[in-house]
Amino acid sequence: MEENLNLDPSMADELWVRVIAQEMLWYAKAIGEKTMAHRVDSEAVRVPSQIKQALDDPDLDDPECFRRIDAIVDAFYQAGLSTRRHEECE
Repeated sequence: MEENLNLDPSMADELWVRVIAQEMLWYAKAIGEKTMAHRVDSEAVRVPSQIKQALDDPDLDDPECFRRIDAIVDAFYQAGLSTRRHEECE
């Protein structure tokens, strides 16, 4: 955003949200509703599937479950989701 626009920060945020939402709507319409829904559904199923794999994987078995927790955290990071797990350790 240009520095010479002296907008209230909350107003600037609202404008950004509107522009991004309009672009997303245009994109969704351009690729088609079914394609967009399929992509969202695929992502929504992939992350829980990876978590279930980590929970069911006997190779990740250790008394404190550190390997399982790391695998679950990795699934979140790969999906672009954040967690505060490592913030607490620092």
